[in-house]
Amino acid sequence: MASLCGRVSTLSMDSARKQAKRLPLSQGALLVAKAAHQGQLRKGTNLPYIIHPYSVYGNLRVYTDDQVILAAAALHDVLEDVDPLLYGEQDMREDFGDDVTNTVLLVTKDPTITTWRESNIAYIKTLQTAGDERALLVCASDKLDNLATSLHDYARLGESFWNRFAAGKTDQIWWYTSVFNMLHSFLPNHPIVVLYGQKVASLNRL
Repeated sequence: MASLCGRVSTLSMDSARKQAKRLPLSQGALLVAKAAHQGQLRKGTNLPYIIHPYSVYGNLRVYTDDQVILAAAALHDVLEDVDPLLYGEQDMREDFGDDVTNTVLLVTKDPTITTWRESNIAYIKTLQTAGDERALLVCASDKLDNLATSLHDYARLGESFWNRFAAGKTDQIWWYTSVFNMLHSFLPNHPIVVLYGQKVASLNRL
């Protein structure tokens, strides 16, 4: 993974896509994700955004070698956060196929819903309706990494940490707890859901 990170820093998206075609599915997805998120930062930090997709991939790599799950983990934020003129849904279908793209779509928020809580409720309902295990695992890994990062930063910054978000502490607790309840209803014993639940419990104790 580190070698891919270093290699793609000098690649255009076209070059990344060409190289990705010669790699296993998930490794190619890491390469394209790095090119897609180039220049983006994690909210409230100076850290490259790609750290997050790579962590979501890494969390799941411990538990599965399913290339669709791992590729979707690497690409999970691309359709939501990247200009579709740079890399859109049809590009993803061409490069990684329908299974990966459809999994990513299930964990992509509806851009037409602009209210924070309504958007998050719709996200949860989409996953509940689909009941797709691959998408549920990508969701669990995504939220696990986001929450673990938040808890780490909260320990460093204290209550001022919540100023990073438009939705404050109470809303964040609602969000992460609601996602956990949905995940637990489908995959109560999966280790990544159990680990996420432990982080949610820590959040609720703040």
